[in-house]
Amino acid sequence: MKLLRIVATNYKNCEDNLTIDFVAKSKKTSEDKIYELYPIDEELYTFNTLALVGKNASGKTTVIELIFISLSILEDYKVHGVEYSYNNTQLELYFHHDHMIYHYKCTINTINGEAVFSNEVLQAKKYYKTKANELFEGKFREVVFKGKLPNTISKVFYVLEGERKVSQYLPAYSFGEYNYSVIFDVLSKDNIGVSIFSKIVQLFDNNIKSLRFENNLFKVEYRDSSYELSNKELFNFLSSGTSRGIILFLTAVNCLKKGYDLIVDEIETHFHKTIVENLIILFKDPYINKKGACLIFTTHQCELLDLFNRQDNIYITKANEHIHLENMYDTYDIRPELLKSNQYYNNAFDTAVNYEDLMSLKKELIDTL
Repeated sequence: MKLLRIVATNYKNCEDNLTIDFVAKSKKTSEDKIYELYPIDEELYTFNTLALVGKNASGKTTVIELIFISLSILEDYKVHGVEYSYNNTQLELYFHHDHMIYHYKCTINTINGEAVFSNEVLQAKKYYKTKANELFEGKFREVVFKGKLPNTISKVFYVLEGERKVSQYLPAYSFGEYNYSVIFDVLSKDNIGVSIFSKIVQLFDNNIKSLRFENNLFKVEYRDSSYELSNKELFNFLSSGTSRGIILFLTAVNCLKKGYDLIVDEIETHFHKTIVENLIILFKDPYINKKGACLIFTTHQCELLDLFNRQDNIYITKANEHIHLENMYDTYDIRPELLKSNQYYNNAFDTAVNYEDLMSLKKELIDTL
């Protein structure tokens, strides 16, 4: 199963019919087919990476949460993981599964603290490579199922039962002390080798010789000393960058291994640019990303965009009266040989900090302090 498109109406402060595409729109070069795209069917490709950029308070987190919610419906058949009270939110999801294109529509409301589905319609059509450019058009036939599900469970369950995936969402500031327990749980359940884990730890703190969990304590060994620490003590002992880095890269390894999507809000937080660049490159490497995992992230570090050969997998978020999205390929005429970061700094996407606001603040400080 692969998500192809999201269309949302009446979701938070977003404009109606907010649309996010995960399939390639522009020309697909042979190099792109190796490093930028993943084939899910004949002549049908989804992205290995997708970036959201924009000013502060332009809606990046809102949009990335919408992506996570949509994936949770397809993967776990329900809405979970994001605190929000839904009030007549209308959602359309297009997805590919078993050589079919599905179109799912629903309304979501929050009742007694739970997200419930209503007005559900599920349609399908056979995918043909000759009509790869007409994915969301043409005639869909309604899929009818017998039986009744709880209103907290989506009808996509009938199509995708047994096709379980668990995309991972890492919010910008959610790296609490509990995550060290999660780390070692992932190591044991998902059979991620000790050697890989050790290399991840040393990437962020090469003074650490080993970090392991024994007898309900975390044991940290340095070259000349060692410590036995509780969960909370370990969290306070290591730097925030080391903690977030270990969690992020271990989660990334798990997603790459299983073909899950990894969603990261403010991917550069606590990290040197080189670290983030290399994480992005892992998802572009066909020898590592063998199962089509996608890294979806927001960032303020526009130099990261220079790692993207394409433009159709970059979205710019903007917020006037409502949050809306602009796709770099659809909206802007940017020559591919130009650095995207230079275009960003030159305000080609209208994303620069307002100079007049900065000068107004400076004048107020001069007059007041």
